[in-house]
Amino acid sequence: MNLPYQKTDTLSLNDSIFSPIHMQHQSHIHQLPVELFQQILLLIVNDVSDCPSIFKLINTRISGNFSSPPLVFTRVCRLWRVIAHSTTGLWSRIHVTLSGGDEPLRPFLPCLLQCWLARSGSRPLTLHIDRIRSKPAKCTGLLGNRSLSQADSQLLEILQTESRRWETVIGVFRGNEWPSSNLDTPQLRALQCGWSMLEKFNTSNLRRLYISIGITTSSFPTCKKLQHLYLQYAPQRSFAPFQ
Repeated sequence: MNLPYQKTDTLSLNDSIFSPIHMQHQSHIHQLPVELFQQILLLIVNDVSDCPSIFKLINTRISGNFSSPPLVFTRVCRLWRVIAHSTTGLWSRIHVTLSGGDEPLRPFLPCLLQCWLARSGSRPLTLHIDRIRSKPAKCTGLLGNRSLSQADSQLLEILQTESRRWETVIGVFRGNEWPSSNLDTPQLRALQCGWSMLEKFNTSNLRRLYISIGITTSSFPTCKKLQHLYLQYAPQRSFAPFQ
């Protein structure tokens, strides 16, 4: 890790380039060892059960969520930004909200998503993907009947580039809504999705499965390592997926 050290192996803000405001005296937190500083940031991010959100939504427009961890860490000073960018565990969980709007994304937003994923290094990823409905829908789930917009598809395609690192995926999609026909997900351990979406995943190592919408009596994918199965709405007729 290429971080600035003092002879005492503590981080320093003596040089004013590490902060937008000149500090006459060091703050105590900036005298902590790098590893301890990183653990503090990780505790803050992991203090909530849901994944940290990369975007915030205003009406149907999305922008970067720089008011919440971990992105807010990058706005404190240069030293915090260097540490945050170097701590891969801060970026291995992500909540992506798709606006469902027709307006194209500002170029900065796809770049922000790519940078977030890159900062997670080679760590397994936990994804929470949802989409705001444009109109109330009777179907159960996070998505309405409207197909994905070009902007939403662009974000999904970026996420898909790291599909081999997906470990946990939460997202209620129908099979025809994902940009790709099949997803290469060899590390996938836990999945929540719609029934028609299930066949797109590589489920060879899947342990936990939550089917939330669109359950039918069609064939069930091979999940030899599956330990937990939750069906939100099962059909009334007999259903034996493991036969």
